[in-house]
Amino acid sequence: MDDKKILLSSLFHDIGKVLERTKKFEKQELPPEFQKISYGHPRYSALLVRVIRENSDKNFPKFLVENLTEEVEDIVLNHHNPTNEYGLIVQIADWLSSSEREEKEEQKGEYTNIPLSAPFKRIDENADDLFYPLTTLENIFPKKEVKIDPYEYDKLFNEFLNKLKYVEDFEQLLLLYEYYFSNVPAQTVGF
Repeated sequence: MDDKKILLSSLFHDIGKVLERTKKFEKQELPPEFQKISYGHPRYSALLVRVIRENSDKNFPKFLVENLTEEVEDIVLNHHNPTNEYGLIVQIADWLSSSEREEKEEQKGEYTNIPLSAPFKRIDENADDLFYPLTTLENIFPKKEVKIDPYEYDKLFNEFLNKLKYVEDFEQLLLLYEYYFSNVPAQTVGF
């Protein structure tokens, strides 16, 4: 496996967190081999990889179509239980990047409605609890109250997909991720 495929596995492994929150797909609509995975987001991440790979005629970038292979799909699908050393690399990176999260039991059923928290309260206990609206980086300022519904995830993901067809390399893909997903909370405790 080359570096491009490992990088794409890393970039696509958690994108299913956004797709899952759109509530567009039910478990029974997923391929049977995806249904055996206990977490929801890897199933949706792998689904996106498969859709891009199998629909090269749908204006997906050549860069992605050529590099999102079955091997990448397997790593993305199994990143919580890797099946090879490349998957283990993605799993360890995932563990390191998620080590700052606090899991709260009361939020498990409402994970699609919880906004990203601003970090200021962790630095200053007298600071207000502030939250980021679920938008692109056009709106980067947190607010005291933010309400989110799955339609906002759907809109954000569709806008991302519309721009994805213009991506020609990793740098552009990273910028697209940053622009659309910087205000998306990483935690998905619902599934």
